[in-house]
Amino acid sequence: MPEQAPGTAALGMVVNYYWNSPDATGKALLARTTELGLRLLRRNRRVGTIVLVDGSPTPDSELAATCEEIGARYHHAGRELGLAEGYNTGWRLLPEPFVGIMANDILPHPISALDALLDMAERDDVGCAFPYLSVGDYVTQIVRSSVLRPTMVTCEPASMTLNLNIFRRAVLEQVGGVDEGYVAGYYDPIMVLKIRELGYRVVLVGGATAMHVHALTKAEGGSTLGLAKLALDAERFRREYPEHHAEHGVWNVRFAERPFATTRPARMLWWLSENAPFWPVRRVLRHVGYTFEPLLTRYPARFGTGPGRAASGSAGGPAREAALRR
Repeated sequence: MPEQAPGTAALGMVVNYYWNSPDATGKALLARTTELGLRLLRRNRRVGTIVLVDGSPTPDSELAATCEEIGARYHHAGRELGLAEGYNTGWRLLPEPFVGIMANDILPHPISALDALLDMAERDDVGCAFPYLSVGDYVTQIVRSSVLRPTMVTCEPASMTLNLNIFRRAVLEQVGGVDEGYVAGYYDPIMVLKIRELGYRVVLVGGATAMHVHALTKAEGGSTLGLAKLALDAERFRREYPEHHAEHGVWNVRFAERPFATTRPARMLWWLSENAPFWPVRRVLRHVGYTFEPLLTRYPARFGTGPGRAASGSAGGPAREAALRR
């Protein structure tokens, strides 16, 4: 295992290899992407423990051998794991004070992006830091072309995706990790909701980018995701978080309200995109929101810390405990 510089390995990483397809070609593609992601992580000297959680039905001897070669831990639970369970299984095996979760179709390149994410996560007011991605489900988070590149600023947008995220371990423990009640989606905005309710910021870091390899887990049929399961998750979210459900919002989430909206201008723009009378108008406004949200929610955003810290004035206190009991 490569040596770590003394005192620098503050970050542990879990890579989530989830696979439930019998397609041999697709599986080979994902295995190679996973291997490359692991090797890139090992090149960063601030990364200590690396755990690969293999959520596929049967163990993969080649990936296990790769882990042994680079000094990572290979973990197979003896059964198939869902995405959320895979993440939670992995980060709980990490001893570091800061923990990162990474999907198996993410390439952390350039590796310096991890330094920028960890630097942000180490700030006292931050609970989670995440990068801009080459491809992603939340358009605000996608790397911008040359014309829009100046809008790639450090900011506190309404949501994020759980693809590459660095957490303060204590915060992840307090929110209970990724919500395993959801199978195909919604655990992303729920994570944002819970962290901000505790009074911590969730920050998209302008100096950090990563490659999302064209969502291979979906394109090759290798993920546990699917529209039918997503529909069940949507109904569950409506039932569990009715105050945050919006009929015409992004992912049917009410981004126009706190703690998702972190500034008044962002709140106004999201409200218009959710409440305009016609779908074509709402769609245009939604894309305007995606484009300008980083500029409207620059870190530190006025309402980014949520009620917990504002009420208690510290990292603990009654407000935070009440949020945890929710």
